[in-house]
Amino acid sequence: MKRLLYVLTPILMIACKKEQSVNNNTPNLPESKLVKVEYDNTIDEIKYQADGKVASIITKEKASSSASTQTFYYTSGQLSKIDFDGAAVTYQYPNTNTVRLELDLFGSGTPNYRFFFHKVDGKLSEFTQFSLGTGLPIPEHRSAYTYNADGNIIKEEIYEHNGAAWEKLEDIHITYDNKPNTSARFDFMPFFLQEDVLKNNPLTITRKGLNGAVIETSTYSYTYDSRGRKTRASILHQTAGQPDERETIVYSYE
Repeated sequence: MKRLLYVLTPILMIACKKEQSVNNNTPNLPESKLVKVEYDNTIDEIKYQADGKVASIITKEKASSSASTQTFYYTSGQLSKIDFDGAAVTYQYPNTNTVRLELDLFGSGTPNYRFFFHKVDGKLSEFTQFSLGTGLPIPEHRSAYTYNADGNIIKEEIYEHNGAAWEKLEDIHITYDNKPNTSARFDFMPFFLQEDVLKNNPLTITRKGLNGAVIETSTYSYTYDSRGRKTRASILHQTAGQPDERETIVYSYE
């Protein structure tokens, strides 16, 4: 699956289609626990603690018996660490509007990357990525987000650091349906967020270059259950100069 992010880079994306206005967003009910997500090649099984927080996510390969586990740890009710495949992401909260992550890819105890999630008025406004390969943080990537009145990100601006300043690379535009998004926080793995960043489900995600040319478009269609929860997503990925790709995702709930 093309997962959400750079923060959102593999998910966010509208061509010339008008964003849908949804003023009656239905929040995810506490009992609407997503317990399994089946992709074309893998299956994610989500386990919860008694208090409802995610305890682990087990990813199984369909073509083999191999499996990997992401284990979640909390301190004072906040996510503090995720262990996965010998690597780890640790979380710090410098202030109420900032989440700082450090990624140790090899389990050495020394982080390789540092990430910041910045919020304004409780909404994710910016994401920045730094390399720690030299021991000092070197800026690499940055994303800035624009929301509509319904609480959905409708635009992501992608930047790359050229060694002297942030240089804009592309824009990503998105339209949505009017059903509750039950998988938003899981689509950010391994940068798991504790809140649902997207209120509804993407319908179109379009990457555009600075000249306005379309780089890639992903078009989503869904099957919903009687409660409006998505149970199946069919996605068509169309990238300039490449064959179309199709993918199916199946969602199961407790």
